[in-house]
Amino acid sequence: MKRRHRNDPEVSSVAGADWAKRKPPQNLLVKATAAEDAVADELEQVWLHPTGSSPYSGAASALFPWTIAKAFLSSPAALRQTISERRRRITAHPTTPDQQVEIEALDRLNELNDAVFDSSAKYDELVRYLRSIGIDRRSSERVVVFAERVATLCWLRDRLRGDLCLAEDQIAVLHGGLSDTEQQQIVESFKQSNSPIRVLVTGDVASEGVNLHQQCHELIHFDIPWSLIRIEQRNGRIDRYGQRHSPQITTLLLEPSNPVFRGDLRVLSRLLKREQEAHEALGDAGSLMGRYSASAEEEDIKLVLAGRRDFNDVVRSVDELSPEDSLACLLASLNAPTDDKPPSAKFTEPSPLYPRPVDFLREALEAYYTTPSAAPTDTGRGGGVSWRDHGDGVVEFIPPADLRQRLEVLPQSYLQDRHVLERFSLATDETVAQAQLVRALTDDSDSSWPEAHYLSPLHPVLDWAADRALSKLSRNAVYVVRGKVDLPAVLAVGTLTDRRGLVVAASWMCIRFLDPENLTSPWITMHTSSADMLADVGVGADMSNPGPVARPDDLKPLVELAMNAADEELKSTFDAAKEGTQDRIAAWNHKTVAWQEDSQTLIPNHALRIRRTSVEEEKQLIADMEPQQKLARPLLVVVPENYPTAHEECAHAKQ
Repeated sequence: MKRRHRNDPEVSSVAGADWAKRKPPQNLLVKATAAEDAVADELEQVWLHPTGSSPYSGAASALFPWTIAKAFLSSPAALRQTISERRRRITAHPTTPDQQVEIEALDRLNELNDAVFDSSAKYDELVRYLRSIGIDRRSSERVVVFAERVATLCWLRDRLRGDLCLAEDQIAVLHGGLSDTEQQQIVESFKQSNSPIRVLVTGDVASEGVNLHQQCHELIHFDIPWSLIRIEQRNGRIDRYGQRHSPQITTLLLEPSNPVFRGDLRVLSRLLKREQEAHEALGDAGSLMGRYSASAEEEDIKLVLAGRRDFNDVVRSVDELSPEDSLACLLASLNAPTDDKPPSAKFTEPSPLYPRPVDFLREALEAYYTTPSAAPTDTGRGGGVSWRDHGDGVVEFIPPADLRQRLEVLPQSYLQDRHVLERFSLATDETVAQAQLVRALTDDSDSSWPEAHYLSPLHPVLDWAADRALSKLSRNAVYVVRGKVDLPAVLAVGTLTDRRGLVVAASWMCIRFLDPENLTSPWITMHTSSADMLADVGVGADMSNPGPVARPDDLKPLVELAMNAADEELKSTFDAAKEGTQDRIAAWNHKTVAWQEDSQTLIPNHALRIRRTSVEEEKQLIADMEPQQKLARPLLVVVPENYPTAHEECAHAKQ
């Protein structure tokens, strides 16, 4: 099993300048101030490594002190909040003597912590570093500062605004307490080149699924997550495809004078080192701890800090990983290809009828509307769609009600920001579309959505236009066209669908009637694609249309005869396709059953339970893939190019 990632030569050669390589990480050791040392000493002597027991009066007395220590390592504001919350819980009910001892210890720690607000070495180092990279009111440089606690985020925002002389809108805070709309507004603004935001102080709500790399290549960990997954997720906000500047990851590490506490914190330094090793060798660090959950990893690190587990047992090195020793590798092996060489990708051939998708869209609208450029009517009947081709690779029109309904599935921010439901703009080639994307991040708007959406061959507006054009065709009717054939032919498609209605196999057929005296035995040619089928009968963009064919009723019997022959031909073809599909289904079923049997020997955990649920869903999906229905339908009747027109027939009759 070969894993490919950003640092793999095959990937980096393709990504090129569109994914700049990460700079070596900077782990800045910061000597604690006297006030911070006083808190560290109190934590070490009273809470973490006391002579007797810690003053904590609850359960898990060996772990909770590290919760307090983690808050201290975040910020004095986070520690104050943690102390206050713990004190509130204790005093909510009449206290016991043990709880009174804890309250006194908390008050003493809180008093020492108060002095740190004005004497935080880590904060001072943050300010120094931000100034060194050019963060100020007039600079265009940007930075993302990560911290876990909301109290830390707010404390950093309030202090940095004054110390860096930033305007109120030049520093923003992002955390889970904000509404989805507020979070999205901040993220969208930060993507824009004209955004005023210079410093984004964010919690781990932005560590997963949020792209911050468009205008930023500096990221700072003000505190360290006790989870490899979380560290990796944070770094991935700016170290991702599309990043054209080498991203710099910087971590601030407080170094207290207390030798015992300082020794404990080396665990976090080693965690950062392992993450970097995994990033370079594997592209991700999720398999080192084998927990696949940030919270589970954090609990394991707490056990290491509490002396209950060894670091090397909890966080393995890259060299220690093997396909047999982790659940992740077991699951990955279920989906691994059996052949060493993966099959080559197959690309859809371009349409022989329309050089570009916009050409099809234009003609489909012309087929349905008398004048597509006309304004829509209030009733929706008649009129057009105000079609405009600006000649610069952009077209636009007003979407009718049925298209607006289809477009409602698009992101609401896109619909609102670009007023898509009022006027839909489309970029008709890739170069213009790419320019639209760049402009969206550099224009004066507050949206990162492009003004014109790329009209790709699979764009939903093309499906809508096709449905509109086909609605002009009567029920049980088929079009007749002229092509390069000697005798009439029928083009048809046969499909085999599964229980979900999805196509499992498709066959394109040209049914020729070579013997006018024997129409019951036509010649059938099978094609691998619709493009091949159309090319075989000379149906293409250079066709001429002299007018409606004469005597169309004479061609109707050919359609019925052609479809009867097609049904017979498809039986053997679809039987083979069905057998192949069922073989694949059997192989997938075998893998899921094998996984279920192997999982019985594993220790149950959260990741295993989630995977077991997904396997059940996968079994249902496999069952739904069972081929179920065959369908054959006519597409076109093709007649010779010299086939008489209705006008010629009428003129001949008059003579």
